[in-house]
Amino acid sequence: MNNAKKILTDSGGIANSYRLQVPCITLRENTEWIETVEDGWNVLVCADKDKIIEMIKDFEQKGRKREVFGKNANEK
Repeated sequence: MNNAKKILTDSGGIANSYRLQVPCITLRENTEWIETVEDGWNVLVCADKDKIIEMIKDFEQKGRKREVFGKNANEK
C-alpha cells in the first residue's frame, strides 16, 4: 500500500490507506469510516461501473488527514 496511488475496496477495513494517506475508492453505499469521506480521502461509488472508472481516473484527495485513530495509534 505504501506505493499505491489509490486503493479500491469493498470492505470497511480501509484504515491503513487513510493512515498512509492514500486516496480510497470504496465500492459500497456506506462506510464505517465516515471521517475518511468527510476529509476527502475516500469516495463511495457502490457498484456503478462508470462511476468506478471515473473515480479511478479523476479522484484525488481533497483534504487534510485528521487523527481519527488517535495519535500514534499504529504503535499501540
